[in-house]
Amino acid sequence: MVRTIHCSGSHYEIGLAYGRAAEDLIAKSLENYREHFKATCGLSMDELLATARQVGATLKAKVPHLYEEIQGIAKGSRCQVDDIILLNARSEIVLTAGTAHAKLENLGGCSTYGQLYNGQVWAAQNWDWNSNQRDQLVHLILEPDGKPKCHIMTEAGLVGKVGLNSYGVATNVNAIKASNLDLDKLPLHVLLRIPMEHKNGASAVKEMQSVGAASVGHVMISDATGNNSFETNPDGPWAVNRADEHGRVFHTNHVIVPDRSATIKDDVIVPDTFPRLDRLRQLVQQHLRTNAGDDREPSADEQAKSPPSYDSISSLLKDEQGSPFGICRIGNSDQPVETIFSIVTNCSEKKAKVAIGIPNNVREWVELSF
Repeated sequence: MVRTIHCSGSHYEIGLAYGRAAEDLIAKSLENYREHFKATCGLSMDELLATARQVGATLKAKVPHLYEEIQGIAKGSRCQVDDIILLNARSEIVLTAGTAHAKLENLGGCSTYGQLYNGQVWAAQNWDWNSNQRDQLVHLILEPDGKPKCHIMTEAGLVGKVGLNSYGVATNVNAIKASNLDLDKLPLHVLLRIPMEHKNGASAVKEMQSVGAASVGHVMISDATGNNSFETNPDGPWAVNRADEHGRVFHTNHVIVPDRSATIKDDVIVPDTFPRLDRLRQLVQQHLRTNAGDDREPSADEQAKSPPSYDSISSLLKDEQGSPFGICRIGNSDQPVETIFSIVTNCSEKKAKVAIGIPNNVREWVELSF
């Protein structure tokens, strides 16, 4: 079963309790990522420690409360602070460095979908990553002093990823492989914690853009008013991934906003990202159409007969077309990346349903609610 960790108090107290409760899982995360860093980017330990020191200085300056939380995690798990910082900067290490030793299809993949329909805001995704991190998944229930309560699904040792807070603010994320890097800005997994401290998506995005993202990625910050979908960029403005005329947002693992080539450097295309994006759009159309053989855009009446629901959106995330590289990712000995969890959130209801494991073979259900 996924480990649920309930922490409250100051950020240091939260980190301390988190570290103690997940000590064994954090140790395994560190073991796995040391191997992963070696396999994907070939950085020496001295180079990794230099990265940790630079990121640590940024965290102290921009989000000192989260630096204190990381200190608490380190203390509670009997690790070095630099180790916990490296875990939280793992996307910046893996996704901005070279991939000479890594297969592109093993870089991971996530598929994200959002929709505003009839006053209800939905946000969903599969989180696909190395299967050896499956058992390091944790469900954090955090109650920081003076801040919103939140649920976060993440890897042991990380302070953010996919979450929902008591105001209905939700986070989703997609990795994008590009060499843009600025360690004077926040690592993506730390950046994703910021929305959990806000009462609405607009104020969360404003703070996120103010502190900046250290690397390129897709983040979707949602609340009861809609989905805010952005491609982050440390070297330029964040690009808005606008919803279509039906309030729908789609994203996988490549830059999809037009005219970004001038600022995104050395982006590497994971081979399955384009077909997954096309398939996600196709599945939504198929769900909406009354005639499965009709390729036209559904009418308003047809859409009204097929409103989104937890079940209908979950069905999108189960799709295995193109297996093992489909929306639902199936790992094997040659490519270890698989869907570790899928989540469907209704921000208007302040509720999410999380399927732990491959969506067609769910090991456990976790409900996030307020």
